[in-house]
Amino acid sequence: MVFDRVKEKISGGGSEEKGDDVVMPADSKIIKKTSKEVDLPRDETEEAVKKFQEVGAMAYPVIDKKAVRGDDKSSKAKEEGSPSFLYAVHENEKVLVVGGAKNILLSLADRLDMSNTETRAVTLAQRLAAERNGFSEHMVMDDVFMVPKEKRFASRFDGLEDVAGDEGGGAAETLRDKMDGVREVEENGFVLETPDRFEQALNLNGKKYFGVSYASNGRTIKLALDPKGRDDDHHSVIQPNGNIHIPREIAVGLGVEYRDVEWKMENGKIVGRMEDESMENEVADTVRTSLVEDNVNDMMRAHLSGSHTRTLNLEEGDEIAVYLEPDDDDFTLVATPLIYDAPTDAIVEVENIGTGTEMLCFAVPDEMAKVLEIDDGKDRQVEWGIRGEELVGSIVRL
Repeated sequence: MVFDRVKEKISGGGSEEKGDDVVMPADSKIIKKTSKEVDLPRDETEEAVKKFQEVGAMAYPVIDKKAVRGDDKSSKAKEEGSPSFLYAVHENEKVLVVGGAKNILLSLADRLDMSNTETRAVTLAQRLAAERNGFSEHMVMDDVFMVPKEKRFASRFDGLEDVAGDEGGGAAETLRDKMDGVREVEENGFVLETPDRFEQALNLNGKKYFGVSYASNGRTIKLALDPKGRDDDHHSVIQPNGNIHIPREIAVGLGVEYRDVEWKMENGKIVGRMEDESMENEVADTVRTSLVEDNVNDMMRAHLSGSHTRTLNLEEGDEIAVYLEPDDDDFTLVATPLIYDAPTDAIVEVENIGTGTEMLCFAVPDEMAKVLEIDDGKDRQVEWGIRGEELVGSIVRL
C-alpha cells in the first residue's frame, strides 16, 4: 500500500545521506524556472519565495515539534488510514525537509495574503527544489516543505513580524496558537452550509481560515466571515466544498441553527443576516437584578425579580429556554417557559439562590455569556421586563 511505503520512508527518511549542499527554493535557477512556469515577473517571484522561506524559518520550531521521525512510536500519524501528517524527509544543520506539507504550505501562503499566482509560485518552487534534491518520491501523495532553520532574508521585507509574530520563540508561539485554534474549530465547530456560488467567488484551492465577527444592528444579527480578518479573536475554516466551520460558542450563543439566515457576499466577506422582529413589542414592569459570577461552578447566574416570577408563575425547579435577541447595537437575554416555541435548544433550570430564600435565578449558558461579554469578571446587572409570557433582560454595564 502507498501508506506502508510512506511509513517505510519515515523509518529511514530522516537520515538519508544527501549531504549539506541542499538546493533551496530561493536558488536562482529555481526562481528562474518558477517565474517562467507561473508567468510571474522574476523579481516578484523571488520576493514571494524568499518571504515565504523567511516565515518558514520563523515557524521552524513549531514544524520541528510536529514532524514525525522514524523512532516516534507514539504518533497517531502512523495509524492506518491517516496518511496526512508532517514527517521528516531529510535534515541537516541548515534545513528540515518535511513531507505531507500541503496544508501548512497553503496556510502560510494564506497568512501572507498571497495571491493565487504567488501561492502557485511558492509551492512550485518547493516542488522544483525537492526534485532537484532527489525528494520526488515524497511528493506522490502530498507536498514537501523545505524549512530553513535560520533567517536569511528578513531585512528585505517590511512587516514580516506582523505576519509571523515576534522574532524567535514569539513567531513559533503565535503560529502554534493560531493553528491550534483553527484545528479546534475544524474538530468541534458548528458547520454552516452556504450557497454554492461562494466556493467559486472565493476561488478556493484548499481549506482557508477567516476571521469571524458578529454584531447586532436594530433587529438584525450580522455574522461576518472576513478573509482579511484572520487576526480576530474568533476564526472560521471554510472547506473547498463551501462548508464553513465556526466556533460553537458563536453558533449556540446566537442560535444560528434556529434562525433563517440570508447569505451574501459583501466586499469580499461572507455575511449572514438574521432578522428578528419580536423586539418590536414593548416590555413592561422593568426591574434590575444582580448578575453574579459563581466562581465555584464557573458560571454566570442571573437573578430574577420576585414580582416577575410570581406574575409568570415560575418556581424553583421549572425549566425555561433562554436565547439572545438583537437590540440596537447590543443583545438582550430572553427567558421563556415556552420551551418548544423558543428559537434555541438552550434549556436551564430555575434555581433558588440559597436555602431559606425566595430569590430565584438561572445559570446563563457559557456561549451566551461570551456573546454578551459578561464572562470577564466585571460587575453588571440585568434590567428585566415582561413581554407576554417572556422575560427580556438588558445588560446594564456598570
